Amino acid sequence: MPDVLDQDPFVIKQGDTGPSYTAVLTDAGSYVDLTAATSVKFIMRGAGKADPDAPDVSGAMGKAKTKIPDPDNPEAEIEVWVLTYDWAEGDLDLPAGEYNVEFEVTWASGKVESFPADEELEYLTLKLLEDLG
Repeated sequence: MPDVLDQDPFVIKQGDTGPSYTAVLTDAGSYVDLTAATSVKFIMRGAGKADPDAPDVSGAMGKAKTKIPDPDNPEAEIEVWVLTYDWAEGDLDLPAGEYNVEFEVTWASGKVESFPADEELEYLTLKLLEDLG
């Protein structure tokens, strides 16, 4: 699995279905505990999208706990929630370019929270490269 903490921008080519998009959510510098999340939705839209009829990509993400090196203590590990979006056939049959990515978490309370939610980082970035084949 690629380094889930260092994938912005995520780069992939048109029409590909791998690798999966993976992410670890943070909020105010802390890892988000997704234990009480009932669902997480992946949402991708063209950066600066002017055409409201242009297709978006969205779908449910898988979530699982995994251990990663502790950024504050490289000799230790911490447990975090890793989100995974597996591309469906046709998801990336889009024009090459930059796309904004966000995640919508639905909590057991029914409340919805979007990530990232930061003035400096409004969205994550996906760069879709032209496929030559």
